[in-house]
Amino acid sequence: MTRTEQKVRRNITMVQKHEMTADFEQLTYTNEMLKECWEKQIDKFKLLVDGGWADTRILDFIYYVNTTTYKSFLFPGSSLGTLLISKPKNGKLNYQQTLAIKYDKTTDLFTMEYSDWDLIESVDDTKKIQWNIKCSGIELGQRFIDFLAWNKDWNI
Repeated sequence: MTRTEQKVRRNITMVQKHEMTADFEQLTYTNEMLKECWEKQIDKFKLLVDGGWADTRILDFIYYVNTTTYKSFLFPGSSLGTLLISKPKNGKLNYQQTLAIKYDKTTDLFTMEYSDWDLIESVDDTKKIQWNIKCSGIELGQRFIDFLAWNKDWNI
């Protein structure tokens, strides 16, 4: 296989990054805007808990973050009861590095998983998941602090 063929083949298997097309994705977020996003996540997760999509302890964790300075620097999102946290770059949303916190009803444990999609070269690439831990709901705050100590790029 020639170098050109290898390059074409590699490009075919490249993973497409999330295109930032929604209105809220075009904004430049200030610290105050990020604080408001955490407040909105409280309302969203109340509905998710009421609907059975999320565990109440994830709501407790959101309340916890909302009492810290992290609420001014990190962006919260959600997907089917999973809390997604990312750190904007120069005020712009950055989904490429995301901490996902999800609950497993069968084990009664939470999984915290940090992915860096900038490292992905192909669909079967496993380098995207860089940090992963399971914990009980009461441990979420401490494991979050552990994650921040590990991820120097998120130092505040």
